[in-house]
Amino acid sequence: MRFAYALKGSTKLPKEIKKIEDQNYEHLAFLTTYIIPFLRVKLEGKDLLVTILLLIIIGAIFVKTNLFYKNPTLALLGYKLYKVDTEKSNGLIFISRQNLKLGDKVHHILLSDNVYFVKL
Repeated sequence: MRFAYALKGSTKLPKEIKKIEDQNYEHLAFLTTYIIPFLRVKLEGKDLLVTILLLIIIGAIFVKTNLFYKNPTLALLGYKLYKVDTEKSNGLIFISRQNLKLGDKVHHILLSDNVYFVKL
C-alpha cells in the first residue's frame, strides 16, 4: 500500500522510448534460481533457521545490488519489466502496469539508480 501511495505522486517530464526490450522473464529466473531449491528443504530445527537466514541474505543482496525489481511478487501484482533506452540514457529499467512500446512517452518516478516506475 505504501508503494501504491508513493506512485500517486507527481512525475517528472516525460521520456520518449527509443529502444525497448521485454524483461519479464527475469521474474522466472529469480524464482527458479532462488526459491525453487528451497522447496526441497525440510523446515525443521536447524534447517528452518538456515533457510530463513539464507532468504534474508538473498533479499539483502538483491536490495543492495539494485536487483529488487526482479522480484516475482511484482509479476503477481501485474507489473511488467522493460529495459529501455531514451534520448539521454541507456539501459534504464522501467516498471509499468501498462504495455509499453517504441515511441511511447512515459511519465516516470525514480525508484533507484536506473530503475523507474513509469506510466503513459
